[in-house]
Amino acid sequence: MPDTTADRMLTAATLAVPKLPRELRKQVAAMLTRETMAVIAASAAILAGSQVLGIGEVVDVIFVGVGFVTLGWQAVEAGERFVSFWRIAKSATSEKELEEAANYFADAVTIVGLNSFFVLIAHRSGSASTSASKVASDDAFWPLFHRSLKFDVPESSGVLWTGIGADRALLIKGTMENTLEDMGLYRLIQARVKGVEFENARASVWKPLSVKYAESLRGRVKVFVNRTELETNLARRIPIKSILAKEGTSDIRVPSEIDPYPKAFEALLMSEIDALTELLDNPKVTIVEFWDDSTKKLWKVLDMTVAARAAKAPKI
Repeated sequence: MPDTTADRMLTAATLAVPKLPRELRKQVAAMLTRETMAVIAASAAILAGSQVLGIGEVVDVIFVGVGFVTLGWQAVEAGERFVSFWRIAKSATSEKELEEAANYFADAVTIVGLNSFFVLIAHRSGSASTSASKVASDDAFWPLFHRSLKFDVPESSGVLWTGIGADRALLIKGTMENTLEDMGLYRLIQARVKGVEFENARASVWKPLSVKYAESLRGRVKVFVNRTELETNLARRIPIKSILAKEGTSDIRVPSEIDPYPKAFEALLMSEIDALTELLDNPKVTIVEFWDDSTKKLWKVLDMTVAARAAKAPKI
């Protein structure tokens, strides 16, 4: 559990992003910093003591004139939810409480909309800025984030990739990166891992996300590959001639038509493409299609029951 009030609020707000309307996610995610949480905390404290003034006056102070007059009682409702978010998050001792705070934050931002939320943050922010990336090493945040995140991938819509680069993967509908971007989380995650050593970020952030994404997949799964690079890597690693000879063929080329790989070759292919190993324990995945990203053509098809058996075969 995060140690400070600002970090607990930031964690809950981050968990709220996928709960927001799609059109708000990216912009709101970009504004989630520890400074933003301090602003909300200060504003919530004022609202919590609003019996001193009329509620309309208080809301207008918080939202700088675009509050009660423009939004009416919606502004009051949003203010109450910001207060609930602040109160629950600042004293949260469990994941359940952070999730409850996240719901209040999502409701509040949805009610006031992006412009009023921006006015609240911009008007009351100081000149100093502490970005979310400054707490990227927070050991308490990532396990909680991974456990709370839910991927809802439609059946036969899952996409994996290898050798094409994350920037390219981000543009392919259905990849984990594209799905996180659609949820408003991808760039927020990138900001939080900025400055973290690559292997540490991969092990503590991206790998658990990849596993959780793979666990959510069902039916057919597409894998976009750099076929030339993959074939070269395979050729360097394994004695293709001898493997294929054992299967009764001398053709050392990877055939372009769709037919089953020799069993041993399937196992080696699975070990070469790390993402595929995460599908082996997912019985809901039935077929994996390999697509050459450079030609956009279907290259190979694997039956996952056959692949799973091959992966358990003795190493060559």
